[in-house]
Amino acid sequence: EVEGFIQDEEVVLGARDLLQAMVFLHETMGSAHLNISPENVFSAGGRWKLGGMAFLSAFGGGEEKSWGVEGSDNTRGLKTENSPATDTRFEVPTKAAPNFLFSSPLLFSNPGPACDLYSFFLTLHCVFAGRGGGAPVLAKRVDSPVEARRLASSLLGPQHQAFLAPLPATLRTAASATLNSRRNTPTAARALLRHPFFDDPTSRALEAAELMPARPPAEQKEFLAAAGRLATAVGRGGGARRLAAAVGKLTNPALAPLVRGVQL
Repeated sequence: EVEGFIQDEEVVLGARDLLQAMVFLHETMGSAHLNISPENVFSAGGRWKLGGMAFLSAFGGGEEKSWGVEGSDNTRGLKTENSPATDTRFEVPTKAAPNFLFSSPLLFSNPGPACDLYSFFLTLHCVFAGRGGGAPVLAKRVDSPVEARRLASSLLGPQHQAFLAPLPATLRTAASATLNSRRNTPTAARALLRHPFFDDPTSRALEAAELMPARPPAEQKEFLAAAGRLATAVGRGGGARRLAAAVGKLTNPALAPLVRGVQL
């Protein structure tokens, strides 16, 4: 459930933050997060930070992990496929299991980048469904791999269109393809960053504006000139207002006319 209204540019900028975090994890670390969900996304100043790294796991190393339920309702069992037959399962506390509500079916057979992108779109679904005042298709509790697989089958079948409906029209094809993908491609998050919804000029300008105070004056001047043209093009929307506030941190008097050009 999402409280309050999140502006479009915050969703785009925040989603870019999550995708860039995945780019780092998948391409640089060779690892998958495996537990992306709204409860592990933290917002600060309109930017989204990815937390909950307890299940970060290297992929492609030949050791596949799957999740199961063992013992009482308060435990999960973690099975490692190539563990000795006499010690293939052990009980761990419930809190030591991922949030199955947002888990890809691949978590149980071939965990990797595809799991993270699947969970990423389920998280965006909750954001957009909440903004519209509706209830996410996922508004239920999932406590076991069996239920997680059942939910995944529903999202790919009977509830597929209901799942896609809250998303912007430009995102639905990409979301549908991601939910159906079974390929662990480390560069998939980087490819999504080039999608028109995420490759938003205002969001990219906001990212650049945060770096500008530490850049040389010549680079600041060039950025402000481009930001002024962008602000004129996009009008007085929320993105333009946030960009105007961001460039206000550039205090070089020689740049003041260009700063005002972005802020007007």
